Amino acid sequence: HDVLRALTRTAEELQYAVELALDRIDEPGIIVAVDPGSRVHLDGHASSLAHARRAVQLAASIDGVTGVDSTVAVGVARPPDAYVG
Repeated sequence: HDVLRALTRTAEELQYAVELALDRIDEPGIIVAVDPGSRVHLDGHASSLAHARRAVQLAASIDGVTGVDSTVAVGVARPPDAYVG
């Protein structure tokens, strides 16, 4: 029954499961998207390389995820350009 459930999870259910797993590393800058083929795409930024790698590991560990692509940048997010008037 658990195997069937993992194979029939929707992209929305997988996204929620991945986001919940990523709460463990407390990196709000990581953005999660899941395509219809159940492949996870991670984007945004993480505070350290260890956290970026852990995010990929956690996403890959979710039942039903078929793969993980990551374009997560490491370091402090670049602030928006200052307004020059």
